[in-house]
Amino acid sequence: METSDAGAIAKAIKKSIVNDEKLTITNKELENYIHKSLEQHDYGHLIPIYEYMDKFFKRRFPMIMFLSGTYSCIKTTLSIIMADRLNIANMISTDLIKVMMENLRAGIRLPSREDLLTSTVNIDEFMALNQNCWKGAVMDVSKVFKEGKPLVFEGVLNFKDIIDSPYQPTAERWELAKKFIEGDSSINMITLFDQLNPNPNKEAAAKFTNISWLKKDATGSELNIIAEFEAAKDIPAVIVPIIVIINKNDHFHIIKEKLLKECVWYHKYFQSISCLNILIGNIHSIFQNLQERLIRESPGILVPVSLSTFDRDCVNMQSIVLKQIEYQFCSYLESLEKEKKAEQMTKAK
Repeated sequence: METSDAGAIAKAIKKSIVNDEKLTITNKELENYIHKSLEQHDYGHLIPIYEYMDKFFKRRFPMIMFLSGTYSCIKTTLSIIMADRLNIANMISTDLIKVMMENLRAGIRLPSREDLLTSTVNIDEFMALNQNCWKGAVMDVSKVFKEGKPLVFEGVLNFKDIIDSPYQPTAERWELAKKFIEGDSSINMITLFDQLNPNPNKEAAAKFTNISWLKKDATGSELNIIAEFEAAKDIPAVIVPIIVIINKNDHFHIIKEKLLKECVWYHKYFQSISCLNILIGNIHSIFQNLQERLIRESPGILVPVSLSTFDRDCVNMQSIVLKQIEYQFCSYLESLEKEKKAEQMTKAK
């Protein structure tokens, strides 16, 4: 729905309530006003979505939207937009978790983009050490299950050994993603998402795996938090692991824009490189290698994003999350209904 249309619908609802002189209003009456206004503005097809999303938030059903991707792939911007569109107030990032963990745990090693760019760590070391960020994320993730607060979690995230997803990394997926990254004009952008994410069982849900490996080198308080998460992780929830992929040209442009704004960072780490294009090329190559590793290793939903179609891509990403909520939450409601009917039949006997 366009922002202007959403504003017009809200005004129409308010006007109807005022015209009907409703000083007090029940939830059911408000729903009727909303449904009527949606239909009047040719958005009647969104009423079923409104209804299950309304139930979703009222029930405080646990939900986590993960937005992973390489550095400088606009995932932070996407996470802010998605949080706003999906009415999610809670957000965390791997950058924030790393700062917190390094301040609290002197002995723990968490790699940064600068470590990659200065060859302090190679790509293999980065991928291995970066998994430590999950230890810092456990507390926030546990709150989602215990309190039912939706969460957007963005950063350089590898879901391997963390999330069991029906969207598994394969050589075929990588080859198709590579064509998009390289800007292959033969790609059918309309069918690209479905080709990247083949899933015969559309209702298959992502879930957390056995995360006992997080206990390694954990402290006493951390062990308690991990134990709480292990006890809660099998509670029904909506888990949406998304991996953002960006083409090379857009990625180069974003890196260049960021670099020009971060001259202090540039002078500190790359004083020996005089040519800006060479510098950008080096950074671009390293970040692209990181993107390839995430696509090849991490199970999740691959979502291509382009600067030229950014608004449309945001709408598509929102639709992806809404579909995941519909699949997972509605199937949960159906299972509750089946249990209720079975219980009634048992009592009747």
